[in-house]
This record gives sequence, structure tokens and C-alpha cells, in this order.
Amino acid sequence: MMVLLQQKELNLKPMGLGDLFEVVAIERQSYIKPWSFFLFLNELKDNEYADYLVLKNENKVLGYGGMWNFYQYCHITNLAVAPVFRQKGYGCMLLGALLNRAGVRGARRVSLEVRATNGSALRLYEKMGFREAGIKKGYYGDEDAVFMNIALEDK
Repeated sequence: MMVLLQQKELNLKPMGLGDLFEVVAIERQSYIKPWSFFLFLNELKDNEYADYLVLKNENKVLGYGGMWNFYQYCHITNLAVAPVFRQKGYGCMLLGALLNRAGVRGARRVSLEVRATNGSALRLYEKMGFREAGIKKGYYGDEDAVFMNIALEDK
């Protein structure tokens, strides 16, 4: 299915409560074990370490990404683009914005986990400078995770 996007202007902005229904819909299309509405709500309202962004065209959420900030270290919790908008550079845009925000906050290292079978995500992370740092056996229950990180001073 081809979706035409009348591109007015792409905006990266902090995720707000009004974005949650679209974010959760993308999450469900993107992950085998998606986060719930209430988990995202908790991240936005109660997690002082959480930092989440949405990529929007007009008022439509195309993708989102989030991380936890801990002094000189950040951990990316999730990143997803709606299936109909993938392969257009939006994942790179979101990840780049997260890395920039991490650097502004003084982070020296950013990490993440990704399913070992998620080839497109692995390619994206490698393209953006992440390197494999290990394997977490059974991390997803049914599957291993590749643990990756990047030193921001190397960027």
C-alpha cells in the first residue's frame, strides 16, 4: 500500500500526552511485545530520566523515540517509525535527534538493545555509529538481544 504524505513540514518535538494514541498504534505495529499505553504514560508523567520525541508531519505522528538520561550515560528505550513511512530516513532523523539531545545533556555513551533478527534496525544503528558490545541471551524471552553502544566523543 502506498501512502502519499503531503509534506508540509517535519517537526521533531517532545512527546506529549496527546501523542500517546498514535505512538501506541505505531508501537503495536512495530514490536512483538509492545509497550502499553500506561507504560508510555508513566514514562511521560513519572520518570524523571525519560526523554521522548515524536516526529510529526502536520499533526500526524510518523515515528517516535525515547531514552533514559543518567548523567554521562543514556539508554535508548525504543525507536519506531510507522510501517508506511519506513525507509525514508525518518529513523535516522529520530536517532540523530536523540543522540544530539544526549550530547547536550553531557552524555558520553549511549546504549540500546535490539533483537538479533531485526536486520533493518541493526543496519540503522551501525550506520549511525553504534557498535556491538555483546549479546544478551534470552533478553526478549524467545530471542537474544544485541547490546550496542556508541561513544559520543567519537561522533
